[in-house]
Amino acid sequence: MREDLIGSVPKVTDLASETTLEIDFTENRFQVVNLGAQNISALTAVVTNGKDSLKAGEVVLLKIVQDATGARTLAFSTNFLTDVTISSSTNDVDILLGVFDGTNILLGALMQKAI
Repeated sequence: MREDLIGSVPKVTDLASETTLEIDFTENRFQVVNLGAQNISALTAVVTNGKDSLKAGEVVLLKIVQDATGARTLAFSTNFLTDVTISSSTNDVDILLGVFDGTNILLGALMQKAI
């Protein structure tokens, strides 16, 4: 596995009017999603794609940031196994830790409402 996939620099996605988002963990194991003007009805993870695909047991990190309006919602698609509800106040931050089981990402909250 390439070391830059798990480095300290995350891949950041700033959302404006999107209602769905596909996060490609084959690009970077640390992803940041800055929520914008819309609720996200489906957050999907790309986990298999060429030489940098996730292997069973690998860990991913997902940081979700509410905007200054807050109250944005996010629904996880079926390849995330989680019961996490993201924080909803203005500028809230959720840090989620996931483990890939070979098919799905088992996702739990590491920290919520940091700000």
